[in-house]
Amino acid sequence: MNNFTVEVVTSDNRTTQSCGEYRKADPVRRGGSYTFNCNSKQGRYVYVRKLQGSRQQEYITLCEVVIDGFITTTLSSIK
Repeated sequence: MNNFTVEVVTSDNRTTQSCGEYRKADPVRRGGSYTFNCNSKQGRYVYVRKLQGSRQQEYITLCEVVIDGFITTTLSSIK
């Protein structure tokens, strides 16, 4: 199973935190929303799109998670 880890930067831009893994084998749809666990915190992927002209399945995802009451967003590339 292919996994990747999402890194979340907290709102103070100083602390980083490793999120749970998302299985690439799971269906990925444009505009899909996917729930994942980030050190027991809930987050979700709010945007997914397939890059055009790519031989590999490569996606850009926008990760949103709440840490210490703040909504934190980070951009990750998946190959």
